Amino acid sequence: HLEEPRAQAQLARAGEIAAARAAALLCYEADAARCHRAILAERIGPEIGRVVVDL
Repeated sequence: HLEEPRAQAQLARAGEIAAARAAALLCYEADAARCHRAILAERIGPEIGRVVVDL
């Protein structure tokens, strides 16, 4: 799903926000193992040159 144009645009926007200031990815998934935040963070972090910290 992340390769779809809409998802790519949203990833790019999230990267722009995170590059400009501190940002957090939030999710309603109770089980961190089932959450997509890690996948998104792994893609965005290197693109903007930031270290991602799991809180």
